[in-house]
Amino acid sequence: MTYQEKIRKLYGLDETKNYGFSETEILDLEKRLNFVFPKVLREYYLTLGKNKKLNDTFNRLLKPKSEIDFSTDRHLVFYEENQAVVYWAIKEQDLHLDNPCVYGNYDAINLTQEWFVDCQTTENFLLSMAFWNGVLGGLKFNANTETDLTEIVINQVEENWTEIKGITNQQLRFFTTDFSDIIAFTTDLNSKINGIYMGSNNHKKYKTIIETLKIEWDYRSDRDE
Repeated sequence: MTYQEKIRKLYGLDETKNYGFSETEILDLEKRLNFVFPKVLREYYLTLGKNKKLNDTFNRLLKPKSEIDFSTDRHLVFYEENQAVVYWAIKEQDLHLDNPCVYGNYDAINLTQEWFVDCQTTENFLLSMAFWNGVLGGLKFNANTETDLTEIVINQVEENWTEIKGITNQQLRFFTTDFSDIIAFTTDLNSKINGIYMGSNNHKKYKTIIETLKIEWDYRSDRDE
């Protein structure tokens, strides 16, 4: 299963439908900034880039017409953290690669701090953002808590869901059964788990997580008025 197939399955997106920007919009951007998109990022913008649930629920994919640009040190900035604290980019020298590394920067004003390696590939970055946006409201059914994080609960997740390893260097761990649900652990700098977030567009999958973990969630979407 490709990374796009995983995303489409998680969000319930039609495999045959286009949710992206037009070829003209991409070509206009490339002409304006005198560069060529890496293959993976180009395909993502063309096929999934306009889906707001996927790309603008929490962190945000930047729009090609007016928002994507190079930083002063020549990183192509294309993704923004929800409070504009972090930006993600690809080095100009890596743009010729099909699936380049993605870097992050915490200096949101000037982008002069040292860039850190967030994901080794563009595919992994886009997949991790789909997961994180999903558990934070992109998926219809979602819940989270930063309390009641017992070893029993952590072990239940690790034993009943498969961990998706190696897709991000951020303090996140992702789990799934078959890419129709996602559970995310947030961790501190010592890898101690300090939050659990989960989501699915499948109500049965959502209920399975609720019934299996048996914790008091700080937030549950099905309890919204």
